[in-house]
Amino acid sequence: MNRQYTYEQIEQLIPQRAPIKMIDSAVSVENLSVQTSLLVRDSNWFYSDGYLLEAGLVEHIAQSAAAMVGMKNEDAPKEGYIGDIKNFKVSRLPRLGELIQSRVMVIAQLDSITMVEAESKIGNELVASAQMKVFLAE
Repeated sequence: MNRQYTYEQIEQLIPQRAPIKMIDSAVSVENLSVQTSLLVRDSNWFYSDGYLLEAGLVEHIAQSAAAMVGMKNEDAPKEGYIGDIKNFKVSRLPRLGELIQSRVMVIAQLDSITMVEAESKIGNELVASAQMKVFLAE
C-alpha cells in the first residue's frame, strides 16, 4: 500500500515532536519497507556546526522504523527503544540544507521486536547504513 505522509501527518505514526522529530515525510512502499526523508536544518536537535551528527542519523533510522510500524498498525504512536545497532557506517555527515532520503526494510519481526536494515542517501550518494533492533512498548 503506497501512502504518502506529510510532516504534520508523521505525528500520527511516531511519538516524537520537534525539535527531536527526525522525519519530514514518509511513503509506505510495501508492508515491509518505508522510504523517509529529512531536510537538515539548524533547528534540529542533532545539528551542530553545519552538520547533522551521527546520533541524528541513528535517530532518523529508528524513527523511520517506528513510522513503518505505525503505518502497519494504524493506531496511536507507541514509544520505542533502540535495542541494538550493528554495522553502522557513515561515509560523511549530512550538511545544512541537504535532503536525506532513507529506505528502511524489515529483516525480521518477533512480537514487539523489529530488526531492520537501513540505507540513507543524499542524492545517489550513500551516507549511512545500519542494522537495528527496535523495541516498541506494549
